Amino acid sequence: VIVLNVNPVIGCLTDPEGNFRLEHVIVGRQSLHISYIGYESRIISEVLVESGKELFLTVELSLLIPRLKMLVITDSEDKGKPRNEMALVSSRSFTIDEGTKMAGNFNDISRIAQSYAGVGASDMSNELVIRGNSSKGLLWRLEGVEVPNLNHLAAYGSSGGGLSLLSVNVLRNSDFYTGAFPAEFGNATSGVFDIRLRNGNNEKREYAIQAGFMGLEATAEGPFTKKSKSSYLLNYRYSTTGILNLIGLNIGGVALPSFHDLTLKINIPLKGNNQLIIFGIGGISSVSVPALKDSAKWKSKEDRFSSKEISDVLATGIIHQYFLGEKTLLTSAISYSGNSLKDENDSLDNFYQLHNTFSNSLAESAVRVSTKIQNTFNARNTIKSGVIYSQLIYNLYSEDKVIPKVYVDQSGSTGMAQFYVAWKHRFSQKFMFNSGIYLQHFLLNQQTTFEPRFSFQCNISSVQSVALGAGLHSKLEPLMFYFSSIQDSSGNYSSPNKNLESAMAQHYVFSYSIQPAENWQIKTEVYYQYLYNVPVENDLRSGFSTLNYSAVWGSDLDNKVNVPLVNKGTGRNYGAELTVEKFLSKNYYFMTTVSIYESKYKALDGIERNSRYNGNFITNIVAGKEYKVGKSKQNAIVIDLKLVWSGGSRLTPIDLEQSRITGTTQFFLDKRYSERGPDYMRADFKFGYRKNKIKSSYYVFLDIQNITNQQNVFTRYYDPAKDAVVTYYHLGLIPMLNYRVKF
Repeated sequence: VIVLNVNPVIGCLTDPEGNFRLEHVIVGRQSLHISYIGYESRIISEVLVESGKELFLTVELSLLIPRLKMLVITDSEDKGKPRNEMALVSSRSFTIDEGTKMAGNFNDISRIAQSYAGVGASDMSNELVIRGNSSKGLLWRLEGVEVPNLNHLAAYGSSGGGLSLLSVNVLRNSDFYTGAFPAEFGNATSGVFDIRLRNGNNEKREYAIQAGFMGLEATAEGPFTKKSKSSYLLNYRYSTTGILNLIGLNIGGVALPSFHDLTLKINIPLKGNNQLIIFGIGGISSVSVPALKDSAKWKSKEDRFSSKEISDVLATGIIHQYFLGEKTLLTSAISYSGNSLKDENDSLDNFYQLHNTFSNSLAESAVRVSTKIQNTFNARNTIKSGVIYSQLIYNLYSEDKVIPKVYVDQSGSTGMAQFYVAWKHRFSQKFMFNSGIYLQHFLLNQQTTFEPRFSFQCNISSVQSVALGAGLHSKLEPLMFYFSSIQDSSGNYSSPNKNLESAMAQHYVFSYSIQPAENWQIKTEVYYQYLYNVPVENDLRSGFSTLNYSAVWGSDLDNKVNVPLVNKGTGRNYGAELTVEKFLSKNYYFMTTVSIYESKYKALDGIERNSRYNGNFITNIVAGKEYKVGKSKQNAIVIDLKLVWSGGSRLTPIDLEQSRITGTTQFFLDKRYSERGPDYMRADFKFGYRKNKIKSSYYVFLDIQNITNQQNVFTRYYDPAKDAVVTYYHLGLIPMLNYRVKF
């Protein structure tokens, strides 16, 4: 292991287990070269070395395919390449550094992902809308284990919420997939977030504290004892946006969301390079909107309504990794996860008395047991296979007390079994082929899916490659869909949707990548997705499809699933993406993404319409520059910029006359999503200063989202108090001042 571009040379050999330590490395951006006989060498560029915090790296190398002729190796690094060697298309890795340097992301990993090609952006939620798909098609994984939506104020059934539970300060390199993912990823149709937590320092105790307008964060890590190689990593965050309102910055109407979260990882090395991992993450969040008890101040319908939402998320597990010889790794895990969402809405009458109008309590949990085995037979062949069983427990209740109507009232448990096998074959350094199958069996209705996957990559030269990927994918619907209560004309309730099958998605991707210069990459992908077996309303006149599901506020048109559903809907998503990226080197980085796409669907009425998510285009530009300052140039002034321009929200025209009659928003349902709102545009700017002292370092920065205070249209609704259609906008200008110290 050698530090590049320093004099005198700094380097070392690892121990037999691959551990290494480099001393007296100068703070700032440094690059490493890692090599081992029989493996492809690797360069890790521009990692940030700070005083007061030791840098821990986990580096994975690939076996080198032997050749009969003389072998000449040119060191290179495929930056952005996912950790998973089975992923050849529509995937990339992201790092802690990416999470901390981009402007306008609130240190939120989901908002970081919204800067990547094909992913939509929104101020109102961090949900991940990928290539025109509903965010309910995303799979969350933590430490290789499926987990629920890891967001505060997590919206039921979607991938989004207010803010991620995960601080970027606890992450290691993780992978994000947007299509045609490998066979080991099941129960997903739109994408996969495969997140890894970093290990704590196993030699020295370290601490970090961050304070800002969003709240407080503290991190502690280190060995359990001086002689132990076991380590812990603990991170706690508390936040309230109330301070923003106190200084006159309204970021959410009168709502004051607050949250707590805690992340823990314990790493215990065992004999023979085996290890035991214990992880846990939990969060509690709430938001309240009080009613105005003064009729003179009632300017809209919402003024006389109060609401309270409480969201809880928990995921914890134990993982054992055991090497069966030098070529086989057995990983076993048991985990528990759960999430709950409670809503209470009340309305003031003319005597200022509150009356409950809506009550919601949706709780789900899962106990999972899994085992997987990876066998690297040789440099050419690797096989992964695994079995997962999940016991799914639910307690679901939702009632509208105005109509009145019960949407769901079910509790109990059911199970899901999953199996996969994947094979990677490297014909040579230039040609790679991956194939696999995934099986899933849902015990509630005895439904089984069989999903083949494959991908192929050809390295045309040392700087160019093409790849193809295809696969069949499915995902269970949110459990509430299966248990929705349907009321007949006699007032009796039933649950006719229990036998719903999973929607299926065929993914086809072609990718071309070129590195025109060192630290530059240009990548383009063309994709087509055909969705079928989609649950739609069992009514020949209806345009209702679950492909339009979104748990973001203002999305009621296709969110009320208490209707009889049948698996007869279809959809199409297709488009092209371009990413031009200059990875961080010479103290600056740059990335621009352009996505042009169409997202269509058909319900039982047979009409092909734009889906809710058909914004047609997304453009992102992110850039940043570091200026070294100080006598020894060990400090830095940091400037980051992000620009977003995308197609506006899809809107359904409002029937004003019917809305006046009913007093609620009524739509022209035959014109579902026929309008596209004004283009969405936002500019974010961050300015910071990083200081390295002898035993500590600090970073202070001002991150301003929507610096131009652009008024972007989010949705429209009918307000009976105003007797007019009202436009609701995305968030305005939000300045976030933060201070972080490590010691």
